[in-house]
Amino acid sequence: MVPLGFIHRRVLYERPCGDGKVFEPSFDAKPVYTLPFLHQKLDYIHHNPVNGKWSLCAEFTDYPHSSAAFYHDDKPHPFVTITDYRDFWG
Repeated sequence: MVPLGFIHRRVLYERPCGDGKVFEPSFDAKPVYTLPFLHQKLDYIHHNPVNGKWSLCAEFTDYPHSSAAFYHDDKPHPFVTITDYRDFWG
């Protein structure tokens, strides 16, 4: 089965060592084979800024570095042009 695309995640881990580096970069990609899987990952990504750990804004659609307002409120993103996955994958 050919994946529809990939969900990419960049993670920075704190390093406890004193070599002058604060973060260690890591990268993870998951193949997307189904729309339900894509929707699950987008839902997680969109709601992450408002969860208890981060609390970066009151509403998930208010976080300025997210596509949530584009998909949920039909608002264009103020900084980038978003290519709507629904135009390609239904």
